[in-house]
Amino acid sequence: MIDQILQRGHIPFLVGGTGLYISSVVRGYDFQEETIDPAYRNELEKKSLEELQDMLSDEAKTFLGENNSDRNNKRRLIRLLEKTRNGEKLTAQNSPRYKALQLGVTWEKSILHRRIDERLKQRLDQGMIDEVQCYLAAGNSPEYLYRLGLEYRYVADYLDGKYPSFEEFYDHLSQAIKRFAKRQMTWFRRDTAIHWLDMEREYFEQACKLLDRFLKK
Repeated sequence: MIDQILQRGHIPFLVGGTGLYISSVVRGYDFQEETIDPAYRNELEKKSLEELQDMLSDEAKTFLGENNSDRNNKRRLIRLLEKTRNGEKLTAQNSPRYKALQLGVTWEKSILHRRIDERLKQRLDQGMIDEVQCYLAAGNSPEYLYRLGLEYRYVADYLDGKYPSFEEFYDHLSQAIKRFAKRQMTWFRRDTAIHWLDMEREYFEQACKLLDRFLKK
């Protein structure tokens, strides 16, 4: 898609995405094809998070470093164990294909938290709980929902009766999203190539100046 836009003489804008997705474009990760042993993966999926952490090689532990979000991500740990078992490299090789200008936005903490709550309320009002309920009522496994992100995981737990009230469910989910947002910011702050825009000031003017400078290079 990026190449097609460039071929038409336009500049592509990529908005949003996780740190890994952004890095894959900016740094040009050359991802290896997955080698999956269904029996081994099934064996790993039956293990607890703590058991998977104990199975990690020293190299994998060094690769994860202090990234607690990855250390507590069961799917991420399973993939690392598969790579180690197959003798695959843990890191992707870099072959940058594009010049990129990275812009990030910052909000004061109280404003960010308010926006998170507004977004969460909107998603719930739009029928997220009904969506999950219909999915489960059709006989589908909740395991898939746990891979879709915080909201779906917490909604599945709420419908399973793990929260005694809607208010407690909402409070736990809201706090979890805010903790995740903090971890995301910690991740992105490591990237010194990102230009941070202050959303309480003239952020549009800042962005235009940076873009003009970038296009003149």
